[in-house]
Amino acid sequence: MIIGFTGRAGCGKTTAAKHLKKKYGFDHYNFSDVLADLLEDQGKKPTKLNMSVLGDKLRDEEGNDVMAKYLTRRIDSSNAVITGFRSPAEVDYVRQRAMEFHLIFVKANLQERMNRVEETQEELNEREEKDVKKGMEEVFLIADKEIDNNGSLEHFHEQINKIMDEIEIEGE
Repeated sequence: MIIGFTGRAGCGKTTAAKHLKKKYGFDHYNFSDVLADLLEDQGKKPTKLNMSVLGDKLRDEEGNDVMAKYLTRRIDSSNAVITGFRSPAEVDYVRQRAMEFHLIFVKANLQERMNRVEETQEELNEREEKDVKKGMEEVFLIADKEIDNNGSLEHFHEQINKIMDEIEIEGE
């Protein structure tokens, strides 16, 4: 089974993935890790800017699902959580190949997200503009479930656990 988390920067995707790893034993995979590894192979630093430029280049050369192709080759467990979906093509690629796939949209308001990221609002807005061009808002619309992450960490975990109960996954 693969669980995917999507959402804007700072919404809690990585926090959600860490919860699935700790409570349910899922392995965590992130699209950014693929880009970071490719940049390191090229002798470049894996900065957000470098990852964005490389990701755009790969999408232009190999299609909008290229990152999903790279990432799914890495998955070697029966239960995986993926964070960082940017385009519907990435979602479609994973959905077509997974025995079971659930995409969850994590929502948080701008103020909450600004409190969580180490970026200025201008930097965050610039990054989100690029993500929107890749189709990120369309990804939100095709999510199977939605979680609001404007409250406490405990409440956030409760919402995740409820979804896991609904898809009949037992935790520790």
